[in-house]
Amino acid sequence: MSDRESVSQRLAGDVTGPGDCLFGLAGMSHRFVDIGPDFVTWVVFRGPKGGEAA
Repeated sequence: MSDRESVSQRLAGDVTGPGDCLFGLAGMSHRFVDIGPDFVTWVVFRGPKGGEAA
């Protein structure tokens, strides 16, 4: 386990539940574990001002 993974696990840990929101920093690897059959996620990406032209 890398240092980044251990930090993520400490921040999210087992205290997350329905309605919680997690923010992932750009360039940081991430993954979901112990996902139940009713897992739902919204993913929102935000890029530089001006989009691909920037």
